[in-house]
Amino acid sequence: MREFEILQKEVLAPGIKRFILSAPLIAEKAKVGQFIIVRMDERGERFPLTLVDWNPVEGSITIVVQEVGVSTKKLGRL
Repeated sequence: MREFEILQKEVLAPGIKRFILSAPLIAEKAKVGQFIIVRMDERGERFPLTLVDWNPVEGSITIVVQEVGVSTKKLGRL
């Protein structure tokens, strides 16, 4: 399982967070309308998140997460 570094985290509203992640391979190939599949650990559920923005030069992607379930709340605590 691949791990990604959180470069920046911002609270947009209660329970809604924006993350900028280091993900050079994804940023290099990203296209409009695509999403990523996130799994918090080996046993965790897989859930999709839309790519909000990406920067292939910096190798970063941006996602916005609404904390509604166990996995998204766990992600929000990182």
